[in-house]
Amino acid sequence: MAQTIKNALTDNPHVIFPYGKIERERLRSGLSRLDYNFPKELVDFWEEFGGGELFEVETFLYPLESNDDLMDDLLSTNEFCHQQGLDKRYIVFQKNAAQLAVFDTDTNEVVLLSNGDFKVRKRFENFNHWFVHFWQAHQ
Repeated sequence: MAQTIKNALTDNPHVIFPYGKIERERLRSGLSRLDYNFPKELVDFWEEFGGGELFEVETFLYPLESNDDLMDDLLSTNEFCHQQGLDKRYIVFQKNAAQLAVFDTDTNEVVLLSNGDFKVRKRFENFNHWFVHFWQAHQ
């Protein structure tokens, strides 16, 4: 059976250092600024954990604006990447030193891009397919 983000982290709480729960309405209001319909599984993850560090090297971005220097947030990260040349159709939601995981707003696929030159490394049909790949890569 495919691993979902919720049961993976519930079964393995030691792999995440969460940013903290976010009230549902506050989260939905903040995400509406990006004008993209994020997958329910990711929204549920953000509500429960607020993003965070997984496996000590993977960052799931905080979904709202943050003034905390220790938290990478969705809006600031995307603004920076777009200024560096990332196509505006991509929305970064997860990153590490080598690559970014983004939503392609034209196709609704999850795309892995090289961090820096933004070259496409791999495409996934949806968030769940990407997460299964992500989880298996760390097992």
